[in-house]
This record gives sequence, structure tokens and C-alpha cells, in this order.
Amino acid sequence: MQVTNKKQDLEQNFFRFRQLEEDAFLLTVDSGEWCIVSKQEFALLKSGLCTEDRELKEKLLNCHVILTTSNRADYETLIRARWREIFMPPSLHIVVVTPQCNLRCIYCHAAMRQNEHGEMTKPIASKIIDKILATPQEALMLEIQGGEPLLNFDVVKYLVTETRRRAEQLRKHIDFAIVTNFTNVLTDEKIRFLIENQVSVSTSVDGPREVHESNRNRILPNGFGILKERIDAYRRIWRELRSDEPQLSAMLTATRNVLDKPKETVDTFIELGFKELFVRPVNPLGRGARNLSELDYPPEAFVEYWGKLADWVIEYRKQGVAITENHLDLLLLKIFFRENGYMDLRFPCGASYGQRTYDFDGSIFTCDEGRMIHESLFRIGDVDSTTRELNCSKNGRQALMASVAETSYCEFCAYKPFCGICPILNFTQTGNMSPPVFNSRRCRIYQGMIDYVFRKFLTDPSAREVLSDMTLKEIGN
Repeated sequence: MQVTNKKQDLEQNFFRFRQLEEDAFLLTVDSGEWCIVSKQEFALLKSGLCTEDRELKEKLLNCHVILTTSNRADYETLIRARWREIFMPPSLHIVVVTPQCNLRCIYCHAAMRQNEHGEMTKPIASKIIDKILATPQEALMLEIQGGEPLLNFDVVKYLVTETRRRAEQLRKHIDFAIVTNFTNVLTDEKIRFLIENQVSVSTSVDGPREVHESNRNRILPNGFGILKERIDAYRRIWRELRSDEPQLSAMLTATRNVLDKPKETVDTFIELGFKELFVRPVNPLGRGARNLSELDYPPEAFVEYWGKLADWVIEYRKQGVAITENHLDLLLLKIFFRENGYMDLRFPCGASYGQRTYDFDGSIFTCDEGRMIHESLFRIGDVDSTTRELNCSKNGRQALMASVAETSYCEFCAYKPFCGICPILNFTQTGNMSPPVFNSRRCRIYQGMIDYVFRKFLTDPSAREVLSDMTLKEIGN
């Protein structure tokens, strides 16, 4: 229904809606702005009579559901800001220095493929550094992964020191990160190098001790105890070298055996001294794909677990415990402060044009997930490819187009501004990069998580206060 008013030049913008409660309808527009209206107000909007209600009219003008000559320019500015990421060169560069690992985690998304026994050499690493620094982007992130990357520590050291040296010559800023499993591979010497060279470190924790050790197939006796000892060592060495608080993050891949332990999960992270955790579902990648019958569960089971876990995060924060969940933070930022740069929740996604992954043999993939299935569909070149060849890769362009929401049912979803499409997961589950993703596993998970955030704000005043505080702290950081 078009709303027009010649005197004020009113025009109804394209909006999407979702009924959250009996008397609460969410309206969203492409800028990421939104408002909640009552059932009666929604009926007025549908009938084209919304301008007759002064309060409703102001609400719709403020969130650009109604456009005028006076607010259109602001809306266009917000649209440009939201889409600015897709016009920027790749900023995240993931380098896989080895496929080898000393563990055999049952869910591993990056499990070593058959006949894969090599590791990255310094000549290949040197070419990768050239490729990374060739991008016109001035601020870059280089993330080192495996396998267990510290099994190839010489190349890790080379990547960090040589990339920084060349970046300084080009006046580029580069941050470093590494993902390691915090077993005995992480020696004090390696910890000292990472801290001294300002390499951000993250690990994985699967939940309480029994879950953590079960998921790692007991290949490492007392694996949880070793994890705790190495975390303590990291913090001890940090305090020897630096005066600020130790920075260390961890991710949990939610397997079936942790879904009934949301409180225990949060308690474990607090016990280990973490101030944040990042919870994700099992995906059909790597060893996770081979063990899916043992690991899989309905999307609703993950949403229920994550929601209860988020409840405990909120409860602990009420008690003054500094703990947060990163998915919750990301969604809060997306919902209340527009784009946050997280590439898994972007339209189009960051594959090839926001991030790239460099495998140990010099192959270059659209993203981390692309190299995990090692399909030629997601290979965009190698270290001997020119920058133009990488930028114009047919596979890269296909991945980009497969993650454009306007070509899918996502275009009609109220949560479109807060979500994203993953063409790699779509391919692994359907054999098609561009299937009808609406109501897919990933869709149902994120839909449930976003539902949680909105309903907490609508129905739980004390939770709303905590979530608002979390959002303001994230903006402050």
C-alpha cells in the first residue's frame, strides 16, 4: 500500500515485517533501522492510514518506513554506510600453515584431508605475504590457522616478523591472530613469542571437562587439565611481559553432548578465567561432515541451548560477573548500530572480496570454509596468480553472487538486515550454492537467535537493561 501526501511528499518505503508477540510487529528497512508497532498500528499501515495517527507517523518517519524530502537524504546516507564494506578490498587474510594436528576433535571443521601431509614452506609464505600486502587496504588482519599451526612454528614466526617488516615499509597497519589448541605444543617459548609480537591468541573449549575430553576422542589424556595449565601459563607470561590485562578468547562448537549443559558451559569458561565465549553450531565441514550422524541435531536444539546459555550470561552480569557471549554481542551491534563487519552476517558475504584463505600448498580460496571442503568451486587461484586474476576469478564472483540476499527468499525476511548467506554451507548441504535458503538449518538457527534478542527486549525489562549495557560497552570498545 503506497502512502502519498502531495503537501509533505510522503512515500512508503519498502519494508519487511515479523510478528514477535500478539501485539508486537517488527518493521525493518534496508538501512537496518527498525521499529515495533502494535497490531492496530500495523493495520493502519497496511490500509494506508498511518499518517492520520500522529504518534505512529513520527515513529515511521524516524525509522524511515515513511520517506519524505526531508529524511530521504539521511536514509540514503545510512544505506551507503551499510554497503560500504563491499566496495573495500579484502581485509581478512587467513593463512593455513599446516593441515597437521596433534588432536582428532570429533567435530573438527578443518580436519586434515586424505593424502594431505605437507606443510607451508617459507618460499610459499613469502609469496603469500606479497599477495596480502598487494591489496590497497591499509589496515589488514592476518589470521594463522591449521591444523595446529604451532606444529609449523618456524613459518609462523616468519609470517609474523616478515609481514610486519614489509608492512612497515609500505606504511600499512597489520594485526595478527592465531588459533591454537592449547596443548603441550604451546610451549612457554612460543607463548613468549606470540605475546612479544602482539599476536592475538584464541583457542577452543568444548564445555565441561567430560565433554571437552570426549570430543577430542581421549587422544590426549587429561586434555582438560593440560588446557587449563597452558591457559594459566599464558596469563603468567603475559603478566611478566605486559602491564595490561591478558587478552585471550575461546570458541565452543556445540556438539550434541553439551546441549543439556548451558549453565555448566558458562561456568567452565568463567572457571578458566575467560571474560567471553563464542558459541557456534556444528557444521558439515571436515571431520564434522564425516561424523554428522553422531553430531547432528535439529536447529531448534541449538537455539534453545544458546538461549539458555545467553540467559546465564545475563544473570551472571546482573551479579557483577564480567562474562559475555560473542554471538550475542554481534547481534546486538547489528540490530542497534547497523553493520559491524562480521563477514558471516553480511549481504553479500565476505567470500573472496572481504576475506581470502591461503592454504599450506599455496592454493587460495574464497574463505576459510571454502578451503575446508577443498572444492574447486571455491578455489580462486594460487600464490602465482596475479592480483587481477584473483580479483576477477570466476569462482570468487560466483560465491559473491550466491550470497546476495536480493536473489533469494531472504529479500522478504524481516531479519534480512541482521543476517547473511553462506554459499559454502549451502553447497555442502544441497550441492547448490544458491538454493532457496529460507528455512534452511542456518536460517532457522539465526532466526531463532535474533528472535531471542528482540523478545528479551520486549518482555524482560531486567534483561533489556543488561543487554543495553552490553551494547554500549561494545560501542565504547
